[in-house]
Amino acid sequence: MYNEELKTKFAEEYTDKQSTRILCRKVFNRAQPFEEKCGKDLCQMNKDEVKAFADEMASLRSSGKSTRTVLRAYAKWCIKNEIQGACDALFDIEFGTGKYKERTVSSPAHLQKCLDEVFHPESEGTLDNTARCAFWLVYSGIRYNDIFSVKPENVDLSNMVFNFKGIQYPIYREAIACVRNCINLTEFHVIRPTSTIVKQRHSGDTLLRGINSTSPDPIFFSGEASKKIRKALKESRTEIELTFYRVWLSGLFFKMYMDELMGIPPDFSAIVDEEYDLRNRATKYNADKVRKIKEYEDDYQTWKSVLIR
Repeated sequence: MYNEELKTKFAEEYTDKQSTRILCRKVFNRAQPFEEKCGKDLCQMNKDEVKAFADEMASLRSSGKSTRTVLRAYAKWCIKNEIQGACDALFDIEFGTGKYKERTVSSPAHLQKCLDEVFHPESEGTLDNTARCAFWLVYSGIRYNDIFSVKPENVDLSNMVFNFKGIQYPIYREAIACVRNCINLTEFHVIRPTSTIVKQRHSGDTLLRGINSTSPDPIFFSGEASKKIRKALKESRTEIELTFYRVWLSGLFFKMYMDELMGIPPDFSAIVDEEYDLRNRATKYNADKVRKIKEYEDDYQTWKSVLIR
């Protein structure tokens, strides 16, 4: 944390709530690389530097009102305590929305477009089918670390759902081709610059099994997908920096939006309960739960205002 002693003193005077102090620390820790690059504290930055900082900070789950409130309170506190160079530039901080366009998708059709820009077509029968399917699994609502346990028997194309761990997750029309391939393919085409070779698919019963294993390593699998996405970004074939988490979040927001159109208000409490296992730790994490629900709500509203027309 940049100027840790100063910021710690602010947090102690700002609030008695431990959860809010933790939030302050998280905000300041995220700001540290930018402060080090500028060689000055947040409270000393001018309006142009604050805008650049806001653009850098504007990523999902970090741009809620609570973050802005902390930063504005910090600037006010620094001015009141006559910290050298402190100014009011942070008073007007607003996190940009451009990052949402670069990092999230608005609909199943939008996700399919992004996947088409990065991966081989489903019809070519390459290993890219598993990457596509993985993105559709998280978009449906299944957590990333769980998708490697999904089996063909969990797929119900007649009712367009994944039946997994007692929950039904939607299968969108755009996902059908790669999901069906991941069920049926026994070999993958490996496309090289001058030739195409065929490799047998690994035996097993998981939907995402590849050539070398029944259940891919989640870190390696994510890394391989990221390489292809970065390559597509570098070659200007795509503008969206997909990650499995952001696609999961996009799918969550899309379902909330569909519910909202039917008159059902968005409710993120179940998602936060799942993240924190509040059934066992409700007292300790109740305040943190409220804050995280608010962050989801803020991000949902921003996603909707930027991506839904």
